[in-house]
Amino acid sequence: MTVFASYLSKKKNIGSFKFLHDSRLRDCLARYFYDRKYESIDKLKLDINADAIHEDIYFELDNGNEDRKQLTDKIQSNYSGKGKFQVVFWMTTDYYSHWKTKENMVALENNRLALLFSVVKEVLPFKPNRVIGASYHQFLDDGQLLNYKEFNSHINK
Repeated sequence: MTVFASYLSKKKNIGSFKFLHDSRLRDCLARYFYDRKYESIDKLKLDINADAIHEDIYFELDNGNEDRKQLTDKIQSNYSGKGKFQVVFWMTTDYYSHWKTKENMVALENNRLALLFSVVKEVLPFKPNRVIGASYHQFLDDGQLLNYKEFNSHINK
């Protein structure tokens, strides 16, 4: 949980909102590339539209602050176009989680994941593998990513 910043920066504090987002994003990217034996990790770059990009894979960490309309708009405007690419979403909770139990956070993350996949099913019905995802804690535990069809069968078990 160390923050690295430029000495020349005029900012005195990066704020907890951005720090926790970036910290969780780093956790997920570390797990993702560890599972792939760090293959071509040097091609990973941070981006303005997505949180990070690696070749034809876009990475998004959703911190729970977007409602259904905002999430729908994001997927329609950024990821519904033509092209061969995938988007990995990691769904986490809002940043007031210091008072929540892990079980509560996992349940909230699964709710966010269900919201994501219901939006994806609506916006991208013929592209079930365009957007794949996982909840933050579940991904760190097992590294598994699901599409919306797999998520529905996974939940119904």
